[in-house]
Amino acid sequence: MQEGVDIDDDAVDAILAQTDCYPFFLQVWGYYAWECADASPVSLDDVNLAAVRSIKDLDRGFFKVRYRRLSDRQRAYAFALARLGPDPASSKAVAKELGISVEQAAPMRNGIIKKGLAYSPSRGLVAFTVPKFDEYLRRVEVTQE
Repeated sequence: MQEGVDIDDDAVDAILAQTDCYPFFLQVWGYYAWECADASPVSLDDVNLAAVRSIKDLDRGFFKVRYRRLSDRQRAYAFALARLGPDPASSKAVAKELGISVEQAAPMRNGIIKKGLAYSPSRGLVAFTVPKFDEYLRRVEVTQE
């Protein structure tokens, strides 16, 4: 590599998997992987330690900023969507998780979409725009109970 730092192939594969290839996450994981490494090459163990540090860093900044942009009702919708997992969910499933009708949930969904935190990959589906936001919300929701 240009900087004189090598990385094991399995470590690269782990970073790609752990970040969902999201560009900003690649940068964060790369930074912490090098910080965790005693020397070149960066190993899988270094990357796994970096993952813990990366998530803590993202929780304190990247995810928290997005979370704070949500109103209480939008947070309720986001928590419901997060509980359904990382894949796109139907608006009907999210409304059911909330215990309300799709019509009642629609303004909450639309608000999250307008803020750029979710999108509709196809008719009737909703998903978060950023990987791992669902995981962050599940961590936050647990601490609020």
